[in-house]
Amino acid sequence: MSEPRPIWPALVAVALAVSVTFIAVRTWMPPPVRPEALPGESLLREAYAMTREHSVLPLDQERLGEGAVAGLVGAVDPYAEAYGPVEWEIFRQRARGAFTGVGLDLVALGGRTIIASVIPGSPAEEAGIRPGERLLSIDNKPIDDAVDVDILLDGPLGSRVALIVGTLEGADGRGLSVPRRDMDRPTVHATRIDDHTGLLVITEFRPTTPAQFDAAWSKLALMPPQHLIVDVRNNHGGDLDAAAAVADRWIEEGIIYRRVGRTEDSSFGATSGSPLASCRTLLLVNGETASAAEVLAGALSDHGCALMIGERTYGKGAIQEVMAFANSPGGMKITTGVLLTPSGRSLESHLPSVVRGVGGGGLIPDVVIKVPAGNRAALERARHRERWPLHVRELVERHDGANVADEARDIAMKLLR
Repeated sequence: MSEPRPIWPALVAVALAVSVTFIAVRTWMPPPVRPEALPGESLLREAYAMTREHSVLPLDQERLGEGAVAGLVGAVDPYAEAYGPVEWEIFRQRARGAFTGVGLDLVALGGRTIIASVIPGSPAEEAGIRPGERLLSIDNKPIDDAVDVDILLDGPLGSRVALIVGTLEGADGRGLSVPRRDMDRPTVHATRIDDHTGLLVITEFRPTTPAQFDAAWSKLALMPPQHLIVDVRNNHGGDLDAAAAVADRWIEEGIIYRRVGRTEDSSFGATSGSPLASCRTLLLVNGETASAAEVLAGALSDHGCALMIGERTYGKGAIQEVMAFANSPGGMKITTGVLLTPSGRSLESHLPSVVRGVGGGGLIPDVVIKVPAGNRAALERARHRERWPLHVRELVERHDGANVADEARDIAMKLLR
């Protein structure tokens, strides 16, 4: 008889769908618990007794405990999550900046999941997977629109994932067992538009992002006067310190962000040396620009370092602290503060107003545009296809058309002329 499906994969699917802005991972040292100190403890015991006595379903004691913890942490805090042992290890890997995976860059196209590129030297490349092939299943789960591919590919360092990869049109494919390894996944991509103008796309913020940003900026080798378009559309955030360090490349002095906590407030200030202080910068944002990416946008906007173009940002200004359980494998994250821009604007829109502070609801760009819902998927593919192999770009262009309108980028180019 198969065992009941554990609750943790469902939890981590939510936890990893949106990047987390966090400041630390530490071990929680619980105070002594007095009898009946847990709110609702008697009710919880009664519900457990009813379930044990009357439920026709087999009871998995570990799963019941995990479900109780999940309900507790999520009852008040919409961003809180609890992690089981496997998902906790994945989270710890991400917190230290490691990207653990097989090395695939995927794109959804016409109901199919296409391998857009393969990271050089990755397990996927070693397994013989090639750009332009189709991913058919992951761990015996067929790929369709309802499947979160990134979650299925995630896993602990050293574990293996079963893939079926085939041709674009074929129904069958070859089975592969591919190990997961730590890799240096690029988070900054540079394109030199002309002698004076460059484009930097930041896909997320990891501890390695500032160094990647510096390398990408140097690669552009722009001549004065220098113009830069920074694209953080669909950037869900990540490491707060990394976002602040990138903002510091423009801001010569003053506050980059403010943090309001339960018991104390703090701020992160600019340091000496701002190589982009004189660089004319345009920042592209949309409704999926969130969390640490909004910290970058808010700082550059408040200091007058960049003109913001696009849609109102997502509005995630909550900051979480990640804590390991002292007596059980796993851990949890809870909201311990909210983020404000240097001028005191709240970024948060999903917590109660008494917590989030003045404002909230995301950042409103200087130049507001609206992208039709039907164009969003094609636009997202167009933003990235320049770094894909030629035959993959041609495949995408045959599906979407060679010239997908990117109004935000077009406006940025006009403003720089």
